[in-house]
This record gives sequence, C-alpha cells and structure tokens, in this order.
Amino acid sequence: MKSSFGPSREVSASNAGVRSPVSDAGLSADEVAQPSTPPAGAARRVVRPRHRDRDFALRRALLLADLLGLWLALGLAMVIAGNRGMPLADSLWILPTLPFWAFLFWAYHLYRQPIRRFEPTHLDDMPTLFHALIVGTLGLWLFYKLAPVPQLSLEEVAIFGLLSLSLIAGLRVALRAVNLRRQGPERVFAVAPIEDVRLLRRKLRNHPEYEMKLAGAVSGEEAREELGLALSTDLDGVEALLASGQIDHLLVRLDANYLPQEQVQELMHACHREGVRFGCFPGVKALLYPGVEVNHIEGMGILTFGPPVLSRASQALKRCLDVFISALVLALFAPLL
Repeated sequence: MKSSFGPSREVSASNAGVRSPVSDAGLSADEVAQPSTPPAGAARRVVRPRHRDRDFALRRALLLADLLGLWLALGLAMVIAGNRGMPLADSLWILPTLPFWAFLFWAYHLYRQPIRRFEPTHLDDMPTLFHALIVGTLGLWLFYKLAPVPQLSLEEVAIFGLLSLSLIAGLRVALRAVNLRRQGPERVFAVAPIEDVRLLRRKLRNHPEYEMKLAGAVSGEEAREELGLALSTDLDGVEALLASGQIDHLLVRLDANYLPQEQVQELMHACHREGVRFGCFPGVKALLYPGVEVNHIEGMGILTFGPPVLSRASQALKRCLDVFISALVLALFAPLL
C-alpha cells in the first residue's frame, strides 16, 4: 500500500534529550529526513521477528531477575535450614531447572504485561507470580527427590517459597529501574490538537512511573517552543520522523474532524513497519474512565461500560470502616481535646 504521506516539509529537533541512532552512522540530515525506500518488489516486514529493542531489553532484565532470585532464594533457604553439609553446592542443582522456570513464568504472562501496560505491574503481578511459584516449587521438590542430592525438606521448601517471592519482586523492581536508566523513558510523539498536547505533557510529567516523556507533537514552531518540545513536524512529515528512529510511541487522537480515519490507519501501519508503538485516544475523554473493558466481536473492538453499582453489603462494609476509623481517631486525640 502506498503511503498517503508525502516527504517531510518540516522536521526540527534539538540535541537535548533526543537520541538518534542514525546520527552515529554518519548519515546526512537529508538522509535522516527521508524514509529508507526498500528495493523494488521487496515488501516491508510488518510482523517483526522480535520485540522492540527497549521491550526486548526489559523482558531479558525481568528474566534475569527471576532466575537470579530463584537461585538466591534456594541457596539462602538451604543455609537457613542448616540441614546440609554443602548447601551452596546443592543449590546449584537448580540450574538445570531454570529453563523450565522461564517457560512457566512465560506461560503465566509475566513477561508480556510489563511491556503492554503503561503503569508498572509490580503489584498486579504478585498473585500471578505467587501461583507460578507454587507450581514451580512442587516441580522443584520432585526434581530434588530424583536428583543425586538430599531431597528438599519441608522447612527448606517453606523458606524457599517466602524468599523467592520477595527476592524476585525486589529484583524485578531494581532491574527495571536499571533498564530505565539505560534506555531512558519512552519518547512519545502526539498527533493531536495543541490543547490535548498540553494535557498529555502535564499528565506524563505528573506520573513518571509510566516511564514516558512527550518528545514532540504535530505543531508549528511557535507551539513547539511554547511547550518545550524537542521534535515537531507537520502531518505529512510524521512517517519520515517514524523512519528516523527518534520516537518510540505515536499517540493519535481519534477524531474525524481532526484526522480522517484513513490517515489514522495509515499511521498505524507506518508504526508497525518501523517498529514503533502505536496508541490512540478518543476525542471525548469521558468515554475512557477507569474500569472500561475492551471486547472484540470478529475483530470489532467495543468499549463496554457496566453501570456503577455499590451493593448493600459494600455500603455496610464502607459504613463500618468509616465508623471504626472515626472512633480510632477520636480515641487517639481525646486527651488533646
């Protein structure tokens, strides 16, 4: 499909905070501005053989945290239990099982959610991680029962379960922070009216835990300087900017009056070709309040809103909680009254 976007008419970027991999290759500014054209007859790959570089690095960091946490937890459990002559040597027998642990965590989607969702999934992953550890610990106990080493005792299994959950969760947070320091926040480029760009910039600044920053937007030079954006271009130059590798995430406003549907689809396909994350939001912000569900019927995406419900049991529980907290506060401050 031929792109409906022509060559870039205006692409400006400041050196601060913008990492362009093409600049290290010795390419000229004209070569950066123009997307690379594949040979005649060669189709651009849309389905990529691996995740984006930043997602690939994050998944490997989480995998390293999980495997390291498992070995440390088992070694510490054997040392604390004190039932073995060589606890550290016996703990090395977990190494042949690490590929099975990695497959188990992958099956529980512990490496998929962190790259799909904006907010960190540390707390959301805890129940899934706990359940995966129960299944994996049972398999580890059977493996040590068949291995030529003393089998795991009940005390060692219990200590291993407690330590592995805390160590893996802590190492995941630490290695994710290291990966963020190395990769930098995700660079977002917005295709939206200037009012939405201001709102998006404020929200991303107020929530650094999303690990995203607004790098640019479709705007004029005056608006770019007002918002302090590193990148700006007109609508026709967005595809060239995607090809330059200076942005990681494209956000588009879904509004037929602002951007026709055909152009939104073309931008999405361009993001897929260039390995850039694509996102969109409706023009009416009230349509996406927390708790909305996205359902699919034969490829048709439907936003589903359940009516707000506060059952009688929930009302009674809330009332009891309010009375308890109020009584506790009054009891604590009674001597001062």
